[in-house]
Amino acid sequence: MAETPTTLKTARKCPKCNKNGELIQKAPTEVPELTGYVFSCGNKVCPWFNTRWVVTVDDDDKVPTRDIGHDPKRFPAVQPITDKQQEHVLDWIEDDEAGS
Repeated sequence: MAETPTTLKTARKCPKCNKNGELIQKAPTEVPELTGYVFSCGNKVCPWFNTRWVVTVDDDDKVPTRDIGHDPKRFPAVQPITDKQQEHVLDWIEDDEAGS
C-alpha cells in the first residue's frame, strides 16, 4: 500500500503511477493557514490519466492530519429515506413531469 503523503512534494505525485501531477489550480481555503492545490495526471499510460486530485497543505508545505484545521461538522447526518417517503417523491416527480 502506498505511503500517506506528508509534504506537497510527495502529495503531488499521482497515486497510481507515482509521476508528478500537473498543477491545475492553487487556491486559498476557508482555513487561512491552509492552501489547496488541484493536480492532474498527465501520464497517458496511467489509469489515472487526466484524473484530478486535491492536496491541502499548511504554510510549511506539509499535509495536515485530518483533525487539524477542520471545523466540527456543520450539518447533521442525513437520515435514510423510508420507502413511503421515496414513493411520495417519485409520485411528485411523475406528477410534475405529467404537468409539463
